Amino acid sequence: MSQSLSSRYSALPSLTVLPFVRRLPQRARIHCWQVPPIQDYGEACEMGREYAAHLLRLLHDCPQHAGNGLLGLIASDIDYADASAAKGFWVGFFDCLEQAMLLASDLVDGFVLAAMLNARRPAAKPPRRRGPRRRSTPSDS
Repeated sequence: MSQSLSSRYSALPSLTVLPFVRRLPQRARIHCWQVPPIQDYGEACEMGREYAAHLLRLLHDCPQHAGNGLLGLIASDIDYADASAAKGFWVGFFDCLEQAMLLASDLVDGFVLAAMLNARRPAAKPPRRRGPRRRSTPSDS
C-alpha cells in the first residue's frame, strides 16, 4: 500500500492530493480540513491517524511542501468548537503527528534543528492584515 501512496504523491505534489484538503469555490485558498460526516468517535480517530500518515508520506515524498506553514493552515481550518464525533479526526491526526515527532526526536535534536532553521531563514514577516485598518482615535483610549 505505501508503494502506491508514494507514487501517488510523487506524481501529484499538489496539496489537494491529501484526502482532507479540498478546493472550495467560495474560498480563495484551499481548505485544509474537509472531513466527512461521521457518527463514531473511535472511527474518526482512526481516520485522523490515517490522514496524518498521508501528510507524513507527502512531506517525505515532496519535501518542498515542508516549511511553508502547511500544518498551520490545517490547524486553522479545523473547527475545534465541533463537539460531535468528528472531533476524533483532529484528535487522531495530532496524536499520530505527536508520535511521529517522538520517534523523530531520537534522530534529531530539536534545539539543533531550530538553530539550523533560524540560521538559514530570514526573520518571518508578520501576517498581512485583511480588510481596512482601523485607526485608533482619542475616544478609543
